[in-house]
Amino acid sequence: MALELVKLDDKTLPAIANAIRAKTGDSGLLLPSQMAAAIAGIPTGVTLPALSDPAAVGHVLAGKEYIDGNGAKQTGTLVVCDTVDATEGGWGSSGIGVNVELESSADGSLKLLTLPEENLTAENIKSGVRIFGVAGVAKTMRVETGTITPAEDVIDITIPVPFDGYCALLLTAVDRSALEEKGANSIYSVRVMSAMYDSVEYIGIVNRYNGSTYSAATKSPTAAENGNIYIGGSTGRYYRAGIVYNYYVYYWEDDA
Repeated sequence: MALELVKLDDKTLPAIANAIRAKTGDSGLLLPSQMAAAIAGIPTGVTLPALSDPAAVGHVLAGKEYIDGNGAKQTGTLVVCDTVDATEGGWGSSGIGVNVELESSADGSLKLLTLPEENLTAENIKSGVRIFGVAGVAKTMRVETGTITPAEDVIDITIPVPFDGYCALLLTAVDRSALEEKGANSIYSVRVMSAMYDSVEYIGIVNRYNGSTYSAATKSPTAAENGNIYIGGSTGRYYRAGIVYNYYVYYWEDDA
């Protein structure tokens, strides 16, 4: 082996010692005889820890760089959408559902989220109610109930109506057996298929007890003011004294 000549002066060894200390972080005295071992002990690279469940690019925010488990540089692709806005016409598309935009605060990108719902229609929503922007048109049936007990046998009876509008009425005796004891010509029930308190011109169906059978007849009920409908019997056909009659008034809520 050829002899290599190295020229040393008073600056060479201190410079080498300072370079070694810069790498090792040591500040102590370093003799020439210690320099070879100190140089050999300088780390040549970083040893990464072993990863049992390393991240993938889809787990790291889009555009952000990281070192994977193999020491390779990677760039994330994950987009976080954390701002929700309705698309144009997205809230309440009748028969379609809901469309919303999801905006990422990380990179400003947008994603469209669609929640299809074919039953989101105006006909399936109560009138006067809006769901996701769809205004309902479905009518709601209301029922008003009460009792009437005549103090004496009468051929006319009054049913209170809570509004000035069309409705259907039902008047029926609670205790049928008690009514039968009253004998023939007792009115058991009355059904008015359509009525308005200020202009009642429709069919009333009257079931009458005649000792052993019931017969049906039709009669046009008459009306009165102040929200009362007078349903008349006929001569010899009575609403009996002391008999409790239940009445039911059926109407669409939005007609009230």
